[in-house]
Parts: sequence; C-alpha cells; structure tokens
Amino acid sequence: MVIKGELCYKDELIKLWSEVFGDDLSYIELFFQKQYSRCETFCFIVDNKIISAFYLLPCYLSYKEKNYNGRYLYAAATFEKYRGKQIMSQLIEEAKVYCKNNDLDFLALLPADEGLYNYYSRFGFNTAMYKYETVISDTENKKNNNLTDTAKINFCKIERIRASVQCDKLLFSAGELEYIITSMQSYGCRTQCEDDVYIIYNEDDLTVEELISSADKDLSEFCVGSVVYTPFSMDRYGKSVKRKFGMIYPINRKLEGCTDIYMNLALD
Repeated sequence: MVIKGELCYKDELIKLWSEVFGDDLSYIELFFQKQYSRCETFCFIVDNKIISAFYLLPCYLSYKEKNYNGRYLYAAATFEKYRGKQIMSQLIEEAKVYCKNNDLDFLALLPADEGLYNYYSRFGFNTAMYKYETVISDTENKKNNNLTDTAKINFCKIERIRASVQCDKLLFSAGELEYIITSMQSYGCRTQCEDDVYIIYNEDDLTVEELISSADKDLSEFCVGSVVYTPFSMDRYGKSVKRKFGMIYPINRKLEGCTDIYMNLALD
C-alpha cells in the first residue's frame, strides 16, 4: 500500500520506527515535520496495523551531463515478529513497479551495513555510488570553532554548491537537504556555507561529514586533525581512499551499468 502524507497513519509509523531503530521521539518527529508530506510511504498492513514500511524521498541523478529523476529508499523497517516472511521483499518490488509506472528513472539507497549490499543486489540494485575518505594529519593541532549555526544556512545555496561539483552525482533538492542537514545537526554536526566552500563538521568524533570546495581552495583550515569525506581525492592532504557508499536500481536503460556516482550526504 502506498500513502502520501496521511496523518492518520503517523502514530503507527512512529511506533514502528521507534521500536526498530530505537531513535529518540524528537528525532523521529523531525522526519514527520520536514519530510513526511514530501515523500511516498510504502507500508504493509496486517490486521489493520502497519507492520512494515519505508519512505521514498525525491532525488535526482546527474549523470553524463543529464539529469534523471528518482527516489531514495529510506528507513526500511519491519517489526521483529514479522521478519523472515518476505514482507519487505514485497514492498521493494511494489516500489520498483511504482517508480516505473510514474516514469521515474531509478531507485537509490544506502545499505545500513555491509551484509545488506548482498540483500539489495537480489532486487537488481547495483553498487554504484562512492565517497572519498581522507585522514588529515594533526601536526598543526588546529580545529575550526567558527562554524555558523545550521539554522541560518541557506539550503538553496547548499544545493547550488553541491550541484556545481564536476562529477556524476546523486543530489537532493533544498527541501530534502534541509531535513538531512537538520537531522545531522540533531546529533552534533555543525554547518558552514560561504562563497565556494560548504562543510558539515561533527565535533564529537572529529569528522568532516562532507566538504565541497573549488579545487584550488586551501582546505587545511577546515579539516586538520579530521577524517574528511569529499567527492574528490584529497591526496595533497593525505592518502585518499575511495569507499563504496550506496546502490542504484536503474529503471531508465541509460542508467544501466552506471558507476562512480558520488553520493555521500544521505540517510541510512
């Protein structure tokens, strides 16, 4: 069953999310405030109760200088007593048909753990997305304490900065970015967005969750002593390692076999 922002199902969906993922109610409510009405919800109902669900968030893929519309599969959950009965499999197949019937080009997702890459591959998802990881040395012992308040960030500007990166990439609109970044802020991240530099910094574990800048910008002031994730190699600062970071189910034939798609800023 597919629903779209219907409030009569909200309490059941919150109960499912809370029991499966264990998130705080305030974090779950953030999704329903910012995103629920903007996405499609796929749910499986038994005895008039939702026992499995996930959400499809609008996104688009910039690939070979063309844009393709799709959906990002998020927060797939099933109550424990109903697992192993192919319920989630049925919902995923229903989502694939829905996307095809609505002239969408692809489905994307980020497996929550390594084992799920094999699980989703059974439905035709291919490992196609990545991020670069670079460990920046701490020799100068610097730390950026001048990041701006995320609440003041212009999400349309962040969208433009991310879209300007010269690579194939999966992107979200300003509305989805607001939810993603606000949810990251709720567990300790801070954001800076000025000129051609955009950064999300997690002070708790000294990671730069995403840093995008022009290629000739000196980035050391933002990330010394941190693990940095970017769409491009940063070997000038340390050894960069390309990590797999997501999967795509191609509906449009032009996306079959696509690879090296940058994603990184997303939800698992």
